[in-house]
Amino acid sequence: MATEQRAPDTRMLAQQVDELANLTDALCQASRRTRWINRGLLLLLVIFLVVIVLNFYQLGKERFSEQYVTEVAQIGQQRFNDDRDKYLGHVERLANKCNPILMKAFNERISKDMPLYMHTADTERTTLANELRDKLTMRLHNLYEERLKAHQDMLMAAYPATKDEKVRERIMDNLQMALDHLLSKYYVDRFQVAVDGVFDAWDHFPVAPAPKKGDMSTSDQFMARLWQWLVMKISNNGPVVHS
Repeated sequence: MATEQRAPDTRMLAQQVDELANLTDALCQASRRTRWINRGLLLLLVIFLVVIVLNFYQLGKERFSEQYVTEVAQIGQQRFNDDRDKYLGHVERLANKCNPILMKAFNERISKDMPLYMHTADTERTTLANELRDKLTMRLHNLYEERLKAHQDMLMAAYPATKDEKVRERIMDNLQMALDHLLSKYYVDRFQVAVDGVFDAWDHFPVAPAPKKGDMSTSDQFMARLWQWLVMKISNNGPVVHS
């Protein structure tokens, strides 16, 4: 009786084991398929990214090419020429609206900084003149020193005594001293006179005539002219699109 009961249990257990094995095989196959699908999706993603990168690279290459820049400039120039009056009208209205504000700010800034500029110019001009004088002296000295060295052979040929090195060195030193004196007299001193003349003209610059009745003050006229010059320089040096 017990043997008959164990037999069905054994068969049932064997059947469950087979089912479990079949499920395991199915699960393994599903896992393998999933891995292949994941790899395929990853490969597609990589291909998609590569295509996008190549497209963007090609797009950027085209956008920064000389031909594309030239075409864009030509199109922009053509559109500007077609609506030139409208654009210039907008610019003129903007300038008329902003000019008083900018002019006021410019005047205030110049009035505030002008004493500093004048003080700096007065204190630094002597240093500038001395540095220019020293640089001119040094350049002239070096230039004529090289010329003297270049003509040593001619000197030795004309004066045999100069073949002695000590004698030649004394002669070269004396010639250099004489040249330095002449350079100082005819070049450096004259340069200093010219610089002093510029400083004297600056210090004794004639006063502008008083403004007529109803005219702006002299300082306001100066600021207005300076502002006009600044606007003109900015306009002339602004970006230009070539067709």
